[in-house]
Amino acid sequence: MTELFQQAIAEVSKLSDEQQNAISTMIVKELEDEAKWDDADSKICTNAETKAVM
Repeated sequence: MTELFQQAIAEVSKLSDEQQNAISTMIVKELEDEAKWDDADSKICTNAETKAVM
C-alpha cells in the first residue's frame, strides 16, 4: 500500500461511519467502472487485431 493511500485511509477513518460508507461506495464504483473500461478496451484491441490479420 502506498504512503498516499495510507494517508487517505487514515483521514477517512476519522470520519463518521456514514461518511466512510459514502467514500467507500464511490471508490468501489470507480474501480468497477475502470474494470469495465479495461475490459471494453481489450475487446476493441482484440477485434482490431483480428480484422488486421484477415
